[in-house]
Amino acid sequence: MRSLFLSQRFYWMFGGLVVLFFLSFGLDFLFPVAKILMLVLLMVLTIDIWLLYRTKNPFASERELPELLSLGDPNIICLQLKNNYRFKISVKIIDELPYQLQERDFVIDEEFDPQESREIRYTIVPDDRGEYRFGRINTFISGYIGLVMRRVKGSKPMMGKVFPSVIQMKKLEML
Repeated sequence: MRSLFLSQRFYWMFGGLVVLFFLSFGLDFLFPVAKILMLVLLMVLTIDIWLLYRTKNPFASERELPELLSLGDPNIICLQLKNNYRFKISVKIIDELPYQLQERDFVIDEEFDPQESREIRYTIVPDDRGEYRFGRINTFISGYIGLVMRRVKGSKPMMGKVFPSVIQMKKLEML
C-alpha cells in the first residue's frame, strides 16, 4: 500500500474524534457517541479505500514534449490525462520537472468527471542549453469522501534537448 496517502480531511475528522474522546472524560454521555462515531468513520474510511482501489488502471497520464526545446523561449508541454473511474475525482498532478528549471512546487489541481479525457498544457522557459530530464507524472486521486488519496505514477521519465533559440533564429532569418 505504498500508493495510499491520508488527506487533510482525514486528520481533521479523526482529530475531532480525539477531542470528542477527550471531552468524554468529563462528560460521560459523550463516550458512547464518540465510540459510535469512531466506528462510522472507520467504515467510511474502508469504503473510501475500496472505491479508490477497486479499479485496476484508474488514471492514465502521458507527457508530450517538443522535439527540440528552445533556449529562452516559452515551450509548451502537453499532458494527456484520462480518468478511468466511474465517478468524479479530484486530482493533484505533480510533474517531476528537470532540476534546471528550479521549480519545486509545481502542482496542478483538477477535477475530472467519470471517464473524462483532458489535455493540460503548461509552459517552461529553459535558461541553459543541454539535456533536461523530466521524471514521472505523479497523480494523487481522491474520490467522493476524500479521506484518502491514491498515488498513480504515469509517463515514463523522458529527456528533452535544449538548443539555442530556434524561434529567434527564424525571426532573424526573416529579417
